[in-house]
Amino acid sequence: TKNTGGIVSHPQSEFFELRWGELGRCVFLIISAAFLSDTWLSTVDAVSRINTDIVYNFFPSSQKRTPRWWYFFFLVLLTVITSLTMPLAQPGPLIMLSAVTGFVGTVVFAIAIWILNYVYMPKRTASFAWPGGLSKFFLGISCVGYLIIAGVYLWLEFR
Repeated sequence: TKNTGGIVSHPQSEFFELRWGELGRCVFLIISAAFLSDTWLSTVDAVSRINTDIVYNFFPSSQKRTPRWWYFFFLVLLTVITSLTMPLAQPGPLIMLSAVTGFVGTVVFAIAIWILNYVYMPKRTASFAWPGGLSKFFLGISCVGYLIIAGVYLWLEFR
């Protein structure tokens, strides 16, 4: 990115500027901002809803507050986190950090689902609700695969 007269420019916006002038650059930047905003709003909504469901259903003491309260709590928390992290780096490093964090979450999530399905559920639910052996096998393969990929990434990153 570069600063052009007080407006931050992006190499891709410069491509549109070469083709369509200043209007092309501005249209590209506006459309990019709309896509980023839409993605962020979808993500913050989904994460707030999921965290609300988890907290409200797995922690009985949280039921002193309404699900709506928890939803807005997570929405505000994520907004504050985003506001604090945005100025820390250019989008590239933040996207990379987000990708690595997301992958770590994928590894942890796969293992947590395995534990939930094969340790927690059999103790607390009827046998007809338990996942079958084939799903246990394939989920186990997924967990091992994610762990291997994470190990390879760490090895390549820090060797």
